[in-house]
Amino acid sequence: MKSGRSSRTSSTPPSHDIGRSNGNSLRSKSGKKPGGQCGHQGHTLPMSDHPDKIIEHAAGYCRNCGQDLHDIEVHSRTVSEEIEIPPVYPRYIEHQSLARICLCCGLENKGDFPPDIKAPIQYGSSVQSIIGYLSVFQHLPYNRIKTLLRDMFHPNLSEDSIDNILESMSRKPDWIYREIQRLIKNQTVVGSEI
Repeated sequence: MKSGRSSRTSSTPPSHDIGRSNGNSLRSKSGKKPGGQCGHQGHTLPMSDHPDKIIEHAAGYCRNCGQDLHDIEVHSRTVSEEIEIPPVYPRYIEHQSLARICLCCGLENKGDFPPDIKAPIQYGSSVQSIIGYLSVFQHLPYNRIKTLLRDMFHPNLSEDSIDNILESMSRKPDWIYREIQRLIKNQTVVGSEI
């Protein structure tokens, strides 16, 4: 208990109560030694057969006598890889509607944009998915979603944009709910007990 406060007298979590015993495990002993068991096959990260980028590191001069090594043929090669996440800068994908005039009738025929392209500029499905995940699954408030996206991926969304995206996403399954309602209304038995 700090300053006379405990989980029973304040909003302090029980794990912060001094003197509370967290050392008694509720798990029963297995009789096995800690760590990997005999016969357990270990796993390591596999290396890529086709790395995205190769950077060669070569000594330019002999560490013993100082001789220039730039024109010497490579004797051996040791490989090590690191895994990085994809680039964190936004990609701008431009959609162009091309128009052609029919030589027979003179009608101008324009290509159709994909159905999800509704504005001159908008956030794509990957941005919308991340916002939905951060809000619904991770329970982040709009301000923290805005800050995280700006710091990690560089788009500077407003909280209103985040709200509009979440509102739009919440309406996407409406047709499914209407179809379920229609199917239920057409059933002779709507509910039953097992």
